[in-house]
Amino acid sequence: MKYYLVIPHIKVQNANCISSPLTYGFPAITAFTGAVHALSRKLFPTFNMTLDGVAIAAHDCDIQRSRPNSYSDWSFIQSRHPIKKDGNSPSIIEEGYIHLKLSLVVEVTSETDWNSEEKQAFCDAVYQQMMQQRLAGGSILSIGNTRRQISLHNDPKGDPDKIKAIQIQLSPSFLLINRQDVLIDHTAKLQAENPDKTALDALIDLCAIHISPEVDELNDSADEVNGKGVRWVASSPKKGWLVPIPVGYKGIAPEFAIDRVADIRAPQYPTHFVESVYSIGEWRFVNSLPDFNHIFWRHHTDIDNQLFLVSQSGLSSNQESLQTLF
Repeated sequence: MKYYLVIPHIKVQNANCISSPLTYGFPAITAFTGAVHALSRKLFPTFNMTLDGVAIAAHDCDIQRSRPNSYSDWSFIQSRHPIKKDGNSPSIIEEGYIHLKLSLVVEVTSETDWNSEEKQAFCDAVYQQMMQQRLAGGSILSIGNTRRQISLHNDPKGDPDKIKAIQIQLSPSFLLINRQDVLIDHTAKLQAENPDKTALDALIDLCAIHISPEVDELNDSADEVNGKGVRWVASSPKKGWLVPIPVGYKGIAPEFAIDRVADIRAPQYPTHFVESVYSIGEWRFVNSLPDFNHIFWRHHTDIDNQLFLVSQSGLSSNQESLQTLF
């Protein structure tokens, strides 16, 4: 039996906003899929179910950063740790924090059909466990409010009324949608003009704001030389609220067996050195869902190609997209 678990209005303090070596802002998608995976392992012995895909809906975010004036670069607000035993101040390691309010919709698969009492017991267990664990490295302060609580919905199976009931619990919010197709199309466009352009150039171009001059054709050449009649215009090739996102990892070396690498965090597991994989995402208002079944992020692993991804589509389509880009 398939259900959808709605965890509404989760308030998180000091989550990690450095999502990858190149991006910062909203936490990485793997932070939420990993938290749901940990939740699934905790609840499985009691309820005999699995949690799979997760949809991410953001209500509010507040990056802990500052700048002295509007022309300066942003910098993360750092915390000062207590003085060490010898009286010296500890070194400051730059950290990026963000305060969040978000909702999650999680796919639940159970072998049995739960009645209302069993559903409520499951929701209570989810609340208790969520309040004990971290989310994206941050502390969960509260879940839900007086009008919206954790709930378990039957599979809507395309029923608009049932889907709307889930949307109401998420409103108002923006859902993170995978738009790798935009990156592929923009890469092809840039390569048509310059074959040396890469997917990274396309990613940067989509995220950049271009400032270019426009000259009034009525002005004479003297005015053009003196800078008179020139209007500076900001433009961007992207359409919609597009953002760069890390979508997983790509292996850069063969997998090392257990106890082959010293001084690692979990020596009981094999070790794999990886680099981040990037794509384009779009924040879309919850009431304009493209397809309810295509908003869930899932883990996909391809050991042969050393790919460890999160995607809203199947692994085969991810492989085709990556081959197109790289």
